[in-house]
Amino acid sequence: MRILVVEDDRLNRAELRAILARMGHQVLLAGNGEEGVALFMQELPDMVLMDVLMPVMDGYEAVRQIKRHSGDVGQFIPVIFLTSLTDDAELARCVEYGGDDFLSKPYNYTLIKAKVDAFDRIHALYGMLARQKQELERHQGKLENEIKLARHVFNAVISKQPKNINCLRQWMYPVGHFSGDLLVYERSPGGQLYVMLGDFTGHGLAAALGAIPVSDIFFSMTKKGFCLADIAAEINRKLHYLLPTGHFCAACLISIDGVRKRVEVWNGSLPPVLVIDAEGRITRKILSTKLPLGVVGGADFDRHPEVIPLSDVHSLLLYSDGLIEAQNSSGQQFNMTGLDHAVHAAGSAAAVFDAVKDGITKFMDGHEAHDDISLLELQCEGLSGELMDGVTEGPSGTLATAWSLELRLGVGTLRKIDPLPVLMNWLVQTKLSEGQRIHVYTVLSELVNNAVEHGLLELDSSKKATFDGFESYYTKRNELLEKLAQGHVSIRLEQSPVVGGRLIKMRVEDSGQGFDVDKVYSMLDDNKEKFGRGIALARSMCSTLVYKGNGNTVEAEYRG
Repeated sequence: MRILVVEDDRLNRAELRAILARMGHQVLLAGNGEEGVALFMQELPDMVLMDVLMPVMDGYEAVRQIKRHSGDVGQFIPVIFLTSLTDDAELARCVEYGGDDFLSKPYNYTLIKAKVDAFDRIHALYGMLARQKQELERHQGKLENEIKLARHVFNAVISKQPKNINCLRQWMYPVGHFSGDLLVYERSPGGQLYVMLGDFTGHGLAAALGAIPVSDIFFSMTKKGFCLADIAAEINRKLHYLLPTGHFCAACLISIDGVRKRVEVWNGSLPPVLVIDAEGRITRKILSTKLPLGVVGGADFDRHPEVIPLSDVHSLLLYSDGLIEAQNSSGQQFNMTGLDHAVHAAGSAAAVFDAVKDGITKFMDGHEAHDDISLLELQCEGLSGELMDGVTEGPSGTLATAWSLELRLGVGTLRKIDPLPVLMNWLVQTKLSEGQRIHVYTVLSELVNNAVEHGLLELDSSKKATFDGFESYYTKRNELLEKLAQGHVSIRLEQSPVVGGRLIKMRVEDSGQGFDVDKVYSMLDDNKEKFGRGIALARSMCSTLVYKGNGNTVEAEYRG
């Protein structure tokens, strides 16, 4: 080591120099405290032996300045006081001024060597800790930059959702820098609201990584008009390919269709979705009937959602299992009982969200959560009007051109492919405005669904008159389509430029036995049924809409 000896007695300096040199150390010498401080500032030695009583500046003041400077440079430099004092108060004063130990005069080689060697080891340990601290700081800085970049990418991906959905309220409580819960929502071309709440295995950055491909699929497929079942199937396929065994995403996907007055719910291992009525009461709990996303692939994945009538729903409450598994300081869980009590205490539908949020916050009472917590409320009443109000009709922005497009879909294709996203993607390319696309999508969706459900499958819409019948209608639809041996649906679109815009002709034809249009058609006004609005709604958006023959063919014209 390089050791600074500050001693006003020349013989004592020489003796210490000889002893330390014999030990193999390099020695720096100073004759008083002032010289010692100056030499310390210049050389920054590894250790200091400091006499107490000296002229010009005593050892106490010199050590005070030395310790202050060594603190500024972030190093530990031990100081051993050299003293002939034996008074306990004076020895305590040595420690108070920053001394780490003291040696009594006259000097003893063995004692000096033991103390210097001990502080040599301590000094080396501090040096190692300082280097490790610097290394940790570099790693911390690198990690913070990576987290900053990851958060920017993460936020950019999940922030694509529209911000003007007033009927949607959300609260998220992440455990780490990133939440393992994912909440995304978007409007479809037909004006429906699609929502996904996902809970990935674990939490933090590792869990959040799966949110990037999931949200990308969700947004792109929703904007293209894919149905909820297709979106769930594609997300499952991607996660099954990407995630290692044991990692998955418990999720709930919901679509709210204000036009067709129905709600679709696909619940894969999230807690029950609560259906709330206008008085704030829980009227139903939609339990999970599916496996989490990413667990199984291919034909083993159940893609079909539950379908319930919108008229029976005032609001929906979704939440991750972090909410019901949250614990208080006593280790008790909030669980479903606590959630039910919070909803009941709200007293009205409008107060449910705040009641649950306040309830879980008071229950935890500052206790840290072990898992990410997410809470989402969808107020379904008036949601369809809000969605449509946020859409601008607007001009198409480009001169309409003449084109035609025709599809013929056999039953094998209909079981696997929804033709509407294909058609909507084409309409996007033709620069049809958002409002016009919603109208055309609504009309096409109604005409194609009627061709499949009533033309090919011969389903009776009146079965949707009751809550149970509404569910069984769509369950039966899926079963019949899987069993159907033959049949087809043909779709033709044709656009022509007209004065002031464009004329889009639509023709949908099926190979079934046909159906009585009057049985599935009713007026929009004062219709309290859970069915019978589709054709009337499509007709209100078109300049003409006519069913021909036995109902196998329908032709419509839309002017935009």
